[in-house]
Amino acid sequence: MPHDELSLWGEKMPITASELVRVGEKEFPLHHVQASDETRAIMRLCMIQAEERRKSLAAYLPQVLREQGLEPCLRSRSGHGFLESVEPVHQKLVEMFGEQSIGIIVLINGEEPGQGKHSLDEMRVEQGDVIQVIYRIAWAISDKIKKRIVI
Repeated sequence: MPHDELSLWGEKMPITASELVRVGEKEFPLHHVQASDETRAIMRLCMIQAEERRKSLAAYLPQVLREQGLEPCLRSRSGHGFLESVEPVHQKLVEMFGEQSIGIIVLINGEEPGQGKHSLDEMRVEQGDVIQVIYRIAWAISDKIKKRIVI
């Protein structure tokens, strides 16, 4: 029987199990869920409330993650910066879940701006908005592995 539920992307996902995952000196909650898509588990890295209006999360969010002892890995695409992963958490999830699809998501007030197509510099927040950084682990095999499979 589920312990609770998470509400993401307009879906209430029952939590089937929860655990704390130790990464270095920190522990992060990992929730195993039942979802209508391939989502298997969700891990929240941080949740903060914006103290002021910001035109961009490009400088602010990496700073917040670094203050927590984490190292954000950013990727530039078409002149915009995207959060690709956060170390050492990403490596720990790869060890735990192998070749399954592992992705990082930034939510503002529980919503994913542009369905994940917005870069950090395109994300705007108002004072009081809640910013979350989460990892989503899916049952699917990652795209990197699919490219290596020969049919």
